[in-house]
Amino acid sequence: MLSKIMPDLIGTVGQRTPGLEFARRVRFGDAQLWSSIGKCCFFGNSVGLENVRKAAAAEIDSRKQIHKSFYTNVPCAYMEDTAHLVANVIGFDFDYEKDDYTVKVFDKFQPESITMCKCVLNDSGALEIRKIELNNVRHFVADISCLYKDLDLRLMLVTKRRIKSLDDEENEGINKLLKSAIIDPDVRGGLRWPLGEEHVADRFSVVGAWYTKFKVFKNQSMKIKLRYADRFDHRTSTGEVSSEVALKLTEISKHVKEGNIEMGREMVQDAVKLIWDHFLSYNHSST
Repeated sequence: MLSKIMPDLIGTVGQRTPGLEFARRVRFGDAQLWSSIGKCCFFGNSVGLENVRKAAAAEIDSRKQIHKSFYTNVPCAYMEDTAHLVANVIGFDFDYEKDDYTVKVFDKFQPESITMCKCVLNDSGALEIRKIELNNVRHFVADISCLYKDLDLRLMLVTKRRIKSLDDEENEGINKLLKSAIIDPDVRGGLRWPLGEEHVADRFSVVGAWYTKFKVFKNQSMKIKLRYADRFDHRTSTGEVSSEVALKLTEISKHVKEGNIEMGREMVQDAVKLIWDHFLSYNHSST
C-alpha cells in the first residue's frame, strides 16, 4: 500500500510557487501531513469487494476510475474510546482543548478561494477574530480502504494560508458580516444572520458557519485531534453534526521537508502501523 503512495507523496513536497503579489498578503505555512479516520464510500455500478481489491492492486490511473467519497464522521462511542486510548494505552499527553467559530466568506473579487474567519467569543458575547485564512491547499490526498477493519484511512498533505493583511474594503466588509452574526446554539453552525445581512456591498457573502470544539493530545512525533463539529452550508442550506478524529504527523512533515526522505518513509510506515493497530476498529456493542 505505502509503496504505491509514497512516490506521489514525496513528489508533492516543495511544489508551492505562489505569485509575488499573492505572497505579499498571504503567509504560507509549512506543508503538513495529516491522517483522518473515516469511511470510504464507493459509487457506481457493481462496486463490490473484488472490484476494490483489484483497484487497490492496480496502477494509480486505474484506481481513479472508481468514484468515491471519504466521510470523516465517526460514532460518538468511538470518540470516547479513542480519548481513553490515547491517554491511557498508547501514551499521548493531553495538550489543550478549546472551542471556536468559523465564518466562511466568499469574496466576489477572489472567486477561487474562500476566506475562513476563525473567531472566539469575547467577554461581551460577540465574535472576535483570532485569525483569517484562505482554504487549505491540498497537495496530496490518498484514501485507503482498510478491508476487514471497521474504519478507513485518509492521508493528506496540506498547506495552510494565513492572510497577513486586509485592505480597507476587505476589513470593513468582513467585520460588518461578523458584527451582524447572532450566536444561536439552536441552529446548525451555531450562528445566524438577520435577513439580508449575510451579504455586504454586493461583494462579500457568508457561505458557511462552523462551531467546533476539540481536544488535542500529543507525543514527540504527532498530535491527535478529537473534534466535534457543527456545520452549516449557506449555499445549499444543509447542515451536519459530526465527530472526527485526525492525526497531525508533525515529525514526519519535518523530515520530509528537510529532504530526509528515507527517515520520513520509515516514520510514515510506523505511523500507519500505529493507526492500523489502534484506530480503525471499535466496539460495536457500545454504539
